[in-house]
Amino acid sequence: MQIKRTFHPIGQGGFFTEQHLFAGGDSFTIVYDCGVRGNRRDRDYVVQHPDLLDIDILFISHFDSDHVSMLSVLKDHVRKIKKVVLPLLHDDERILLTNLFRALGHNILTLINHPQKFFDPDTRIIQIEPSDGVDGNPRDPITFTDQTPSGQLPSGTRIRIGLPSAPAGHDWTFIPHNHRCASRRNALETALVAAHYDPTSLRTNPGYTLDRAIYNRAQLKTIYNGLPGGINQNSLFVYSGPEQTTTSLKLISYWVARREFSALSSTPPRNLNHLPVLPFNGFADFIHPPQSHEPRTIDFPSLLYPWHWSFNKPGCLYTGDGDLNSVAVQQVFSRVWDHVGTLQIPHHGASACFHAGALLQHPVICPIAVGTTNGHGHPAGNVFSTIYRHRSIPVLVTDKSFEYVQLIC
Repeated sequence: MQIKRTFHPIGQGGFFTEQHLFAGGDSFTIVYDCGVRGNRRDRDYVVQHPDLLDIDILFISHFDSDHVSMLSVLKDHVRKIKKVVLPLLHDDERILLTNLFRALGHNILTLINHPQKFFDPDTRIIQIEPSDGVDGNPRDPITFTDQTPSGQLPSGTRIRIGLPSAPAGHDWTFIPHNHRCASRRNALETALVAAHYDPTSLRTNPGYTLDRAIYNRAQLKTIYNGLPGGINQNSLFVYSGPEQTTTSLKLISYWVARREFSALSSTPPRNLNHLPVLPFNGFADFIHPPQSHEPRTIDFPSLLYPWHWSFNKPGCLYTGDGDLNSVAVQQVFSRVWDHVGTLQIPHHGASACFHAGALLQHPVICPIAVGTTNGHGHPAGNVFSTIYRHRSIPVLVTDKSFEYVQLIC
């Protein structure tokens, strides 16, 4: 068996896939987020590039447009999306997002209010209940099959792959954790009140922003862009990896050139020059791939990487735009943390959503999805430096970079 995990070069957004390949040709595919900010000319190509037939599970971290704007393209590209796992929104949260995204002109209201209608009638919609901290005592894992119905699951539920061809003892597990961030709610309400909006009406009246006379789009956009992590109070973290400490699965990483585009030079994009210079030239291979259209294997045993033994853990924690200051990920995912070798840095490397505590136990590979022309200073230089100081490896996956691929076998 083999697992291919890809961080696609979508830019200022998120698009990550895993293809689990088993003997006899059986496969199991997941996607985590699919969106990008802005009208990039090549964004359709990036989404249509993966050779995907069916998506077994589509995980949606939250409803900001830069993480869901390309779902329609993805939906048309594949034959079928079997299951969608997303954060459960209470009515007041759903109404608030409806009002604000309508005012901002983001065309995602059907996804928020009627996900079944947005997808297909036979797509199963699984909503993950919110959690304010560490999830309760874990229940027995559930196995997703074609007969798994739509419904709700507690945060922290362990989800297994239901394929008869999976090898004996294969315990690859997906663990979604829907974190409800009270601090984001408070920050949003403070900003809305300061701008003379009525938060109660925004949360209770679905038609509040139908009246264009009561809101200023530019003003709301300023509020939206000024909040770390955006206006979504819910963020779906997802662990993907083995559960038992006896796993023999190992991780290999490499770059894959995008077929339509020329290779990068070794010079960082102009607006990423704020990032600190690393002491080893070899680390440039993690950040700006060499001029080659061939796969570039990352040579962990090289003397440049004296802690190479750390980088064979096959598990990955996807974080979307979550806040590592609010989610103690080592505690929330304590039963599997020893397997986490890859940590997607949240919110494009924003300083306000980063906490070094996630790097304390052992070094990890840290992909950062970021746009080269973003106006937010992403990724923050202090985030980049902190990752390196903790012996971890930052990997920039930009709109002008290669795919970053991990093979697990």
